[in-house]
Amino acid sequence: VMYMLLCGRTPFSAKTEEEVRNRVTAGTLRFDPTVWLDVSDDGMQLIRRLLKVSPDQRCSVQEALRCEWLRKKAAEANIDWEPDYTVLHNLRGFRSLNKFKRAALCIIASFLDEEQTRDAREMFCALDTDDDGFLNH
Repeated sequence: VMYMLLCGRTPFSAKTEEEVRNRVTAGTLRFDPTVWLDVSDDGMQLIRRLLKVSPDQRCSVQEALRCEWLRKKAAEANIDWEPDYTVLHNLRGFRSLNKFKRAALCIIASFLDEEQTRDAREMFCALDTDDDGFLNH
């Protein structure tokens, strides 16, 4: 999810499910410089650690939350905003969708550029008050 929030694309996109599965299994990540221009090497390193194939090598949520880059970005986030209750309603609705529909919406969202996802990403970060990557209600 963090990968998608930062660049607006899925990490292992491909034309077929089999190709996606192969990329996931191989752990092949690509950081297109034109898309990742505004993300530092530290941010990309965190993504690499979160998307390790082997769970033993993958960093935990707690480790990610302690990441200095993530803490700095969270501190820089603009929290002077009014919540858009339509967006909150849509997020709750998204959570209740079945896996197939959520996957389809994620694929659609992957075609959005960074500017189109920036407001949603900032709103999510502001709503995630305990920095656990989940929205509590």
